[in-house]
Amino acid sequence: MLDFLVGNDLLSAIVAFALVLIPAVIIHELGHLFAAKAVGITILEFGIGFPPRLVKLFRWGETEFTLNLLPLGGFVRPLGEDFVKPVADETVQKDREALAERIASENAASRLSPQEQDEVAARGLQKTMSVNEARPLGRIFFMAAGAFANFASAFVLFVIVAMVGVPEIVGGRVNVISVEPNSLLAQAGLQDGDIIEQVNGEPVLSSGEFFDRLDQLPGEEAVVLVRRGELGDPVELNVSIPATLQQAEDRSFIRVMGIVEGAPADNAGIEPGDLIVNFDDTILA
Repeated sequence: MLDFLVGNDLLSAIVAFALVLIPAVIIHELGHLFAAKAVGITILEFGIGFPPRLVKLFRWGETEFTLNLLPLGGFVRPLGEDFVKPVADETVQKDREALAERIASENAASRLSPQEQDEVAARGLQKTMSVNEARPLGRIFFMAAGAFANFASAFVLFVIVAMVGVPEIVGGRVNVISVEPNSLLAQAGLQDGDIIEQVNGEPVLSSGEFFDRLDQLPGEEAVVLVRRGELGDPVELNVSIPATLQQAEDRSFIRVMGIVEGAPADNAGIEPGDLIVNFDDTILA
């Protein structure tokens, strides 16, 4: 379904950015929203994306939830602030009056009796509070709640991943990117793009396990089952392991696995499988 992203690094980066950033920002702003509700700060708007506004989704209490044009996260707009700074007292008063009118019209439309309207007012459901009118601890809680929401959501995700676990790869294989010319494996017929599946009939799951198997067979011949490409036929390769492999491991000599053509070692006559025991009259054992 997402095949169009393969090979398009820019588009993949944009999609990944959106998939990570938008949920993280919305969770962050929800933290601010719930904290404001808890301490009594009036939130005029909770926006998904940034203006211009596309549509009003619904209303929760005094808070309008909106969908906006620019999909770069979201925001909360508390009474007494715009997007970046506190607003003037005159603007706060205008917002407060507009909210009061809206609540009054809603109460009238819902046909509340005068007694019910008095009860609603007594419960403080029509009271408004700007950010600057909140107590200092309430403002601190409101400001810090976004970061705490991100931390809490990350913790929950890590717990879920830990509980679900990571599936173990069964029947893994070793993909060969390139084979050094004149190396033991190249001499045995291994080619770039081959997929190593088995050594002596036993599956191998990683390159480290593959080479460990070869290291355990000094002086012997290993039958390596490879596949030429994903859909290719299986091919058996006979890899002759030099006896010097075990000697190198036992005495800490340097074992030559492969030679780059034209390199100084190649020009000097060193060959794959050679065991270097002395360097500049210094014994390496």
